[in-house]
Amino acid sequence: MIPFLRDKECVTIDVRPYLEKGEDPFKVLQESLKKLAKNEVLEVLINFEPIPLIGIQEKQGYQTITAIKEGVYHTYFRPTEKVRKKGSTQNAKVTDIVEVLEERYDALISDFKGELITLDVRDLEMPQPLVLILETTTQLKVNQAIKIFHKRIPKHLLPELEEKGLKTFICPISEGNVMLFIGYQNELSGIH
Repeated sequence: MIPFLRDKECVTIDVRPYLEKGEDPFKVLQESLKKLAKNEVLEVLINFEPIPLIGIQEKQGYQTITAIKEGVYHTYFRPTEKVRKKGSTQNAKVTDIVEVLEERYDALISDFKGELITLDVRDLEMPQPLVLILETTTQLKVNQAIKIFHKRIPKHLLPELEEKGLKTFICPISEGNVMLFIGYQNELSGIH
């Protein structure tokens, strides 16, 4: 028995079927975390260590630990007093995200005077789009911005971007085709 789990009951969710179908299990995980009783921990079964999810939940006040058994990652989320005082997991209020039409998006791209990094993550399997975008934002320099082609709006990534001081413009084109434009707030404030 892992000491982290002592005196706790596990609520288990296997997210591998969601990922195999190309679905994002984030909402299901959030709902499961909200329903945890005081003596429960959430166990997530997955084929890789869900580092972005761990980071998001640790910021919300969850303690985490991951164990690998027979090639399957078992990541456990245990609420702390911080979570219990809030009563539930709350999504961060995102204020630095703007949804724009395609014409406005094209104008933003053409008006940007710095270096533009282009990513196309539409063909990547979960969580590779999230990981690649986060890695790219950590290497983002002043006078750089990222143009991203994605299958969907990465809602759980948006609070992370805002926390890093990044402004995000989202342009939904069609089913399975969304464009994002991400850069530092001060670099994009002059773009109209």
